[in-house]
Amino acid sequence: MADRLLEVYREAKRIKADGRLLESTRLARVAELDDQLLEVCAARWLDEDTSGDEVENDYRRLCNEVVRLMLNQELFVFVTAVEADGTNNAAERQLRDDATARKTGRTSKTPQGAKRRSVISSVLQSIGKQLPEFTLESVIAEVQRWMEVGKSCFADTVHQLGLGPPQTAPDIDAKSLLDRVILSADS
Repeated sequence: MADRLLEVYREAKRIKADGRLLESTRLARVAELDDQLLEVCAARWLDEDTSGDEVENDYRRLCNEVVRLMLNQELFVFVTAVEADGTNNAAERQLRDDATARKTGRTSKTPQGAKRRSVISSVLQSIGKQLPEFTLESVIAEVQRWMEVGKSCFADTVHQLGLGPPQTAPDIDAKSLLDRVILSADS
């Protein structure tokens, strides 16, 4: 399954990189990619049996998430959106300092402290990508704008791309992903 999903992703990257394609052609190719994903995931997506082992349930949840994103048209946004890259390489490079700090012990010693540091660092680095000039003054002005308007620049971007808020599968904890990853690692 993983190999097949990787093939579909690589095909999506090829479509994205092909500057000769019209938008209508890209949309048609995305529909073909959607069909390929359904081929890969349909059997497990329709399966509601949760009695399998941990690996089987992870596979079922992965299929559910892939199909959910596909049905919400959130999976191949990078193919049709000009400004989307299709990878998280830039974000990964930006977060390397935080990862290094965690590895060398220069970070919080509690799960709550690690979560706080991760949230603050991620928000600041993400804001830096949104603002024309990344200064303390511009960050404060942006946060004040959020408070006045009632939504962040990130919510504006999600709205501009026509994406909705992430949906959670019914069998996933109500806790945020960050809580599930960081706080469960210490358990």
